Amino acid sequence: TFDNVSLTTGSGSGSGQLVVAINAGGGATGSFVADTDFNQGNQYTDTSSSITSSGVTNPAPQAVYQTCRWNSAFTYTIPNLTAGASYKVRLHWAELSFQASGSRAFNVAINGTSVLSNFDVYAVAGYKTALIKEFTVKADSSGKIAIAFTQGSADNPFISGIELYTA
Repeated sequence: TFDNVSLTTGSGSGSGQLVVAINAGGGATGSFVADTDFNQGNQYTDTSSSITSSGVTNPAPQAVYQTCRWNSAFTYTIPNLTAGASYKVRLHWAELSFQASGSRAFNVAINGTSVLSNFDVYAVAGYKTALIKEFTVKADSSGKIAIAFTQGSADNPFISGIELYTA
């Protein structure tokens, strides 16, 4: 547990009421809205890939894992939340490019607190396989949650989807 951020082990369930679900780098699909609330970055899509999602609980639609936003650094800032209230943040990934451990390692901070350091999606889940990390976070005094992605030891960070639930 960190100041205002705690890691929930496992792939998470997404319990609570859905506040927003964002398809990072892609269009609206299922309960996920088209990419929004980011400050910069590039989009990547690989709709020809089939993503294995059997190892996660309550996976996003295939289309979410077939897209991503990437850059050397970028931030999603989710607005209009209740200041100080707890939310469950579910981050979704599927590595669509690299097929070796150590090819991509990046950092993730939520509201300024590091939650993942030199995180390697391929090393954890493999190639074209869904991965979800879940965190419980308090909205800041302005009613926002900022999720910052920065370079770690290798290549650029990316994200496929973001879900926010009431905690």
